[in-house]
Amino acid sequence: MGKNNNPTGSRGTKHHCPGKSGWVGDESPGGCDEDHIGNMYYCKKHEMPCRNGCEGRAHLKNQDGCLKCKQRFIREAKKEKEAKKNQEEVEKGKEDEAFWNPGKGRKK
Repeated sequence: MGKNNNPTGSRGTKHHCPGKSGWVGDESPGGCDEDHIGNMYYCKKHEMPCRNGCEGRAHLKNQDGCLKCKQRFIREAKKEKEAKKNQEEVEKGKEDEAFWNPGKGRKK
């Protein structure tokens, strides 16, 4: 039966590697080689286990992380943006407060 032990007898890649028919960074299409770590199967040529340490997740070699990491990056960026916006509102509120309630030095 060879390398592919697919019970349906079909040939080709069993996994859903995007590099099967298109370039992934500098890696050419095709030539997929399936590997596994525990229950996680991935293409050794085009994919790698998550470089950020997410267990049981893989991503393409030209990406920074898996989808779980990508969502975490988006959440962190959103939190930073909200914190910056809140800080700007606090500073603006201080300026408004100083205008509407001046200290004794401005009153004459």
